[in-house]
Amino acid sequence: MKRFFLVCFFAYFFSFSHQGFAAVQVFGPDFARFQVDVPDGWAATPNDGGCQISSPDQGSSISIQVHKANGNTIDVFADAIAKNIQGKIVKVEKESDTQTVIHAEVDGVRIAIICMLAEDKFLTVTMAGSDEEKLKAIINSLDEAK
Repeated sequence: MKRFFLVCFFAYFFSFSHQGFAAVQVFGPDFARFQVDVPDGWAATPNDGGCQISSPDQGSSISIQVHKANGNTIDVFADAIAKNIQGKIVKVEKESDTQTVIHAEVDGVRIAIICMLAEDKFLTVTMAGSDEEKLKAIINSLDEAK
C-alpha cells in the first residue's frame, strides 16, 4: 500500500516544501491506516473512512477517504461519485484503469476528486479551495501509517 500512495501521489503532483506543518497525524480504517502532515492552524477531523482537513478560514479543504473496493472497478466508483456531485462536472480524466480525476465546480468553488483503486482498496482525495500549495503539500505527505 505504501508504494501505491507514493506512486499515485508523487506522479500526480509536484513536490512542495513542508515548512509550517504540525506533527504527522494518522487516520483511516483499520485495513488501510494512513499518515498525513496537517498544516499549522488547520483542523483535522477523523471520520469513518479517513479524515477532513480544513484551513483556518474554511476557504480550503481536503478530504481523504479509503474504503474496500469489493471487486468494483474504478469506473464504477468514479461514475457513482460524478452522479452525486451537487454542481457542474467540468472534466473527467481517466488516467488509467486504476485512476480517474473528476474536476467540478460546486457553488462557484473548483474541486478536484482523485479516485484511485489498488489492492482492493478505493481511495478518494477531494480538494477544494484556493490554497493549492498547502493542499498539494498535504497530498505529498500522504503515506501508509507506520
